Amino acid sequence: MTRRRAAVAIAALLAAGIFALARPRPRGVVAVEAGEIERRIAARASVAPAGGVARVRSQNPGVVKEVHARVGDVVEAGHVLARYVNAGTIGEISQITTPIAGTVIASRIERGDSIGTEGPALFEVADLSKLEARIEVDEAWAGQLSAGQPLVLRGPGGGTVVAEGRLERVGPVLEDRRIGAAFGKASGEGRVRAATLTLKAAPGLFAGQELEAVIVLPAIHVAARLPREAVRIEDGRAVIDTPGWLWPRTVAVTLGESDERFVAVTGVAVGEAVSIP
Repeated sequence: MTRRRAAVAIAALLAAGIFALARPRPRGVVAVEAGEIERRIAARASVAPAGGVARVRSQNPGVVKEVHARVGDVVEAGHVLARYVNAGTIGEISQITTPIAGTVIASRIERGDSIGTEGPALFEVADLSKLEARIEVDEAWAGQLSAGQPLVLRGPGGGTVVAEGRLERVGPVLEDRRIGAAFGKASGEGRVRAATLTLKAAPGLFAGQELEAVIVLPAIHVAARLPREAVRIEDGRAVIDTPGWLWPRTVAVTLGESDERFVAVTGVAVGEAVSIP
């Protein structure tokens, strides 16, 4: 009987050893540690001329005689954009000039058109060498914003980074959302806090563009953190594996704040060794 029990025990040990060898070996082992979690928030951004847009209209109603500027033309302040015959006169000519130097970004008249003093601007002119980004942060994060926070601008959905810098002016009040087309959402949806960033003209950056802003917030200290790859989801719960003699022990944990590298955890002691699957 004693020999039989010994044989059974040996067989069990051999089976356990074979099972342990058959399990995938962990890529490494890390220790639970205290540390910092970086925080980032994504926001919508739009690019516009820093000096605004000059919207040019005629001083009197009339009929367009000549058009001297087209979209894309670079003009100096005082440049004649068009001439027209004043309504109610016989050949009295007036001219439409731009108040600023820049690029014509919109033209809405042709020779022979009747024009008035109201309605949409006949021309729009802007200095495209000086750009500015308006960044709209959701109301839930509004209290976290402050001037000087670093950020990057990239294409919607994590596209190529086109600019980086630090927040300059942060709005004192919440506003209606203005940006939305590139994100598949309507402007006016929700309340936001707006901030601005001055930009230098660069390839891939142009007025009217909608981008994603990623703003870096101050890091927070957590009592325990692990690399994200050390945590896995099993049966709908977060678990980790601690090394054992034959096989690891699975421990359920609760997740907290996270960044691109680490996640805060509770349910495991600082210094505990954890396998990376």
